[in-house]
Formats: sequence, C-alpha cells, structure tokens
Amino acid sequence: MLKLHSVPGKYASRTTTSKLERKVKTIETTQCVSLPCENRVICRCTICSEYLCYEHTQTHPHAMINFEVLK
Repeated sequence: MLKLHSVPGKYASRTTTSKLERKVKTIETTQCVSLPCENRVICRCTICSEYLCYEHTQTHPHAMINFEVLK
C-alpha cells in the first residue's frame, strides 16, 4: 500500500468549491428547457428534473408544488 505523507510547501494546495458555489455555477450555465427561451432559470421540477424560467413554469405539465426554487 502506498502512503502519502504531508510535506508543507511541496505540493500546491487544492482549492475546493462548496456545494452552494457549484449549484450557483450550474444554475448560471443552465438554460430553460424550452429551446428558443433565453430567460433566467428560477426553478427545477423535482419530478422530471427540468430547469424552467418563470414563464414556462406556468405551462409545465407538473404541479407548482413539485418545483424547487433555485434563486
């Protein structure tokens, strides 16, 4: 078995991103499921995992109670 020893200054520190930072980054790069739509995503359907803007939440087939508000 290979053992790794911690030697100060020998290796560059690894930066970690928090779950919140990853979630925000994902939301910012995700578009609404409607192809021509370029509106900001505000929620995700917990049933089908689709990201939706405000306008398309009203026409989505699943009930509003199933939406997870992202921002």
